Order: sequence, then C-alpha cells, then structure tokens
Amino acid sequence: MMRHAVLLVALLGGTANGGPAVDAASEAIGPPRRPDPSAGTPDPTQIDRSLKAHVLARAAFSRGEHRDALKLWRTALLADQGNSAAWRGIALTSGALGLHDMAEAAWQRRLDLSPDDVRAQGIVGESAARAGRVDDALTLLFAARGLDTEGEQQDSTLVWRRDLLLIDLLRNAGHQDAALELRDELVLRLPRAAFLEPPGNAADSKWRRLLHGAQRIGEGELARVAAVARGDMAMQIARSARGPDAARANACAARFHSVELALLAHEAVDASVVHETLRRIDSSGAIRLLPTFRTPLSMDEALWRSAVMSSLLGHEDVAMDLLERAYRVAPDSAQVMQALAWSLLDQSGPGDRAARYTIAAMEHDRLSPVHLLTFGRLLLEQGNATSALPVLKQARAQQLKVAPVLREHGGPLEDPETLLMLGDAHAHLGQDDDAKAAWTAALGELTGPAGRWRLAGSGDMQRREWGLQVITPAALYDLRFSRLEAQIRSRLAGVMPDSNS
Repeated sequence: MMRHAVLLVALLGGTANGGPAVDAASEAIGPPRRPDPSAGTPDPTQIDRSLKAHVLARAAFSRGEHRDALKLWRTALLADQGNSAAWRGIALTSGALGLHDMAEAAWQRRLDLSPDDVRAQGIVGESAARAGRVDDALTLLFAARGLDTEGEQQDSTLVWRRDLLLIDLLRNAGHQDAALELRDELVLRLPRAAFLEPPGNAADSKWRRLLHGAQRIGEGELARVAAVARGDMAMQIARSARGPDAARANACAARFHSVELALLAHEAVDASVVHETLRRIDSSGAIRLLPTFRTPLSMDEALWRSAVMSSLLGHEDVAMDLLERAYRVAPDSAQVMQALAWSLLDQSGPGDRAARYTIAAMEHDRLSPVHLLTFGRLLLEQGNATSALPVLKQARAQQLKVAPVLREHGGPLEDPETLLMLGDAHAHLGQDDDAKAAWTAALGELTGPAGRWRLAGSGDMQRREWGLQVITPAALYDLRFSRLEAQIRSRLAGVMPDSNS
C-alpha cells in the first residue's frame, strides 16, 4: 500500500502538481490490477503466428479497414491469449466500430496484461467509475492522469474531463480537501487550455461536453471559467482573422458567450453582472450571441434575450431588472415593451404600466402573435373576457400561421399557454365545454410525446443556439412548464382562479 501511494504521489507531482490533500486521498486507494500469473505460456510457434497476425492487423487498421483488422487480431489471440498488443488492437477496432462493450472488455484484458499502459488505465478507470467501483476508478485515473497523450490527441479536453470525474469521485469517497484542490487547479489551468485548439465545430463540441460535465457535478463556476476562456480566445482570433477563419472564430465566440450568459442566468446573478458581461463582449457596438446568425445583436436585444433566459430559468427579479435596462437603452423597442408588460402581469397584475406597455407594443405590430397574446391576457385579467376571447383566438391563429412547427405525426404543435388562456376566457363566459376542450388540449401539448421536445428544438430559445445545452431538457421543461401544468390540472379539476389573478 505504501509503495503504491508513493507511486501516485510521484505521478501527481510530475504531471499535475498534486498537493497534500491529493496525496492523502491517494493513500486511501487500493493497489492496481495485476495479470494472472497462473496463465499458461504458449509454445514459440503459436507466439510467432500471433505476432504475424498482429502485424497484418496493424496494417489493416492503419488503412482504415477496421473489420479486417478485427478478424486478424482475433486470429492473433487464438494463437496467443497473452498477446497484450492484440488485446489493445481489439479494443481500438471494436471502439471504432461502435462495439463499446467489446472494447471495454478488451481494454480490461489489456490492463491485466500490461498494468502500466496509461491509455488502458484511463479508459478502464472511467468504466469503473460508471460501474460505481470508486476505489478502482480513483486508482486508475490517478495513475493515468496527464499521461494519456494518445487519448489527448483524439480529445483535447480528455485531461479536464477526467479531472472533473476525479473531483466527483473524490467528493463521493469523502476526500473533500483533495476534490477542492483539484478543482482550484483546474480553474487555473482551463483558461490556458482554451488556446490549445483553434475554433471549429469538432473542438467546440468537445468543450461543450466539458461544460456540461462541470454543470452535471454542480460546478457552475468552473463551467463559466471554461466558457469565458474559450469565448475570449475566439474573440481574439476573430479580430485579426479573415474569411472562413473569421466566421469560425465569431461562431465560436457567440457559442461560448451564450453559454456564459446561460450559466449567469442559472446562478441568478445580479443584473449588473450580466450587463457588464455584455459590455465585455461588445465589439464596436456588436454583440455576438447566436452562432447561426450573421448579424450581431445590439445591446438592447442582448439585454432582452438575457432577460428572457433569466425568466425561463425562474429568476423573475433579475429578468425585470434586465428588461428595465433594455428599455432605457431602446425605449421604442416593441419586443422589450411586450416583455415588460408580460413580466408586470406576472408580478403585479393588470396595472397601468402593464397596460401602457402592452398597447405601445401592439401599435408596432397588431398581427404579432406575441403581442396579441399579451393583449388578450391583459383583457382577461382586467375581467373583460368578452373582449379577450376574440383576441386570444386571433393570437392562436397567428401562432399557427407565422411559425408552424409540425408534429412527427399529425398537425402543428400549439402553445399550451395560449390554450390555457383560451379556456379561461371560455370559462368566464360560461362556455364550459369549450373551456374544458381548450384545457384538455393544453395538457396534451405538455404531457404528450412532443412536450419535452418543445424546449429542446423550437421557439426563440433553442438550446443549441443559446447556450442552454448546459442545462438538461428535463430541467428546462420543469422550469418552464411544471407550474403551467399544475394550473391546467387544477382547472380541469374544477378549481378556477379569480379573473384578476
């Protein structure tokens, strides 16, 4: 045990500057796996056959002929079960062919035969973590930490991803100090790591997975550090690049700055922090937050979109503050006035300010489904269901006309909130059958097979465009629709709110 602890300390000191807390955690980890000494030794003829098949398999693998390589490596193993290199080949080819269970078993066998193979240590360590074998996972991942250069060539974020896994494992094993030490080290190293690979879809996808992993273990601040570093790196490149290189850099900057804002919204930071973040990424009056849009955003639209995100994540006070700031920047913006009206209706009901913003927004575009819906809601909450009903019907018709999103089988998706308000208007007018039909349809939109897809793939806040990939679709659904679902069910159960609630 002491010899293995010294080995781990040496590994950490040589590759990652591990400190006392990590060393103490290493002391608690068991010994590595060793090959079975009872295995028989094949005769020289069999070994020679195995080596020849291995050489042919390597040549086939280098040509991309993975199935042929797999057959040849199997032939090598039939001749010599102890051919460690052939087991590694089986692992690589089966992984390339998508045979993940076979690859996992082959890497395990490779590790049994070659305990010092850092590639096998890392991969088997990750497998042990998934299986809940914490001590084995810690042993192997610490041993491989920072040494799997072959893996790093394929995945530039491999080291950081495994460090996140180690942080999570150390916490679960009770080594809180070691976990904190690794976390602090990662915070210092990630900004430099962001510059190791230029912007591009493949590299950006790896970094997004890294951010999601940090968010998954509750490390929102660590995810934000990585997002800021990657976004700022891309901005630096975009300033001097031209043509396709500039386009890739701008898309990368937009992608990771939107993630940064999503993380700020998730943490419910003060609106002034969001505003300062937007100023930092403002380049000559242009804010890039949507990688699929060529036209950058103005400050008022960036504030408005940040407010929508904060509201989506349940932080209404922050959203209102951001909308007020957006209104001061652009007092004639219809989308800002509409959003302010909706937030005021949520917070204080149909007062004078909500009415003023609603009517002002309507004057810009009387056929906008969003403005119609807000106006219908205002009328309904003022107790004027007779006037609200035709407005809400018109809003529903415009929604289907302007942006129809089709189901996989059948007609278009509908907005459940619109259907809820339609049902309320019918109910206030004594049209109980129509009210029940609207509420039932609204519930179907939420609980049917398309419900959870809605936030993942439609609307202004598409997750793939606005950094919300760091939050799971299920969590977004709950934040956006769980309260709405409860309201619909209560109405179907016969519990109606007051007309002004």
